[in-house]
Amino acid sequence: IGAAALEPGEAGNLQIDWTIATKGDLPWNKIVNGQPLVNKAIITNIETKGNAAPLNMADWFNGYTALTTFDGSGLDTSFCSNFSNVLANNTALTSINISSWNTRGASASDRDMFAGSTALEYLILGPNVDLTGTNLNLLPGHGTDDGTWTRQDAPNDTWLGSSQGLMDRYNGPGSEGE
Repeated sequence: IGAAALEPGEAGNLQIDWTIATKGDLPWNKIVNGQPLVNKAIITNIETKGNAAPLNMADWFNGYTALTTFDGSGLDTSFCSNFSNVLANNTALTSINISSWNTRGASASDRDMFAGSTALEYLILGPNVDLTGTNLNLLPGHGTDDGTWTRQDAPNDTWLGSSQGLMDRYNGPGSEGE
């Protein structure tokens, strides 16, 4: 659906181009006989596999109100130019793993991915994640003065800070993420 297959003998990643206008083509957003194929109100865990390489992820996982964990590490986002609302309005979402993602191909205005995900507690990032424009600092309990984020993977480099501080640390070339 919306993907071009590789030719025999050709190596590379599968690139998927689903735009906001055609997001109904996403298998998990399909409507069949007037009913959604996937009930977003009962999905609690999403794990991506297979290294699909989308060009546009706007609204992909928007509105999964029971979702508590999201592991997007199986996606190759190095070609993606839009992350708008990709994980928005997931009001029960506490843990996100986007450690393999590369968000640098998107402008800051196309990175507002966490809006309305008010329960967020754990965010696993990788070296190519740029949090500029994600509005992480606007989530309740994650304001500019809240010491809500702690680096857990480096025992010799402890850090506790606000969402704005985290965004400043993961903000492009030369930042903490590299």
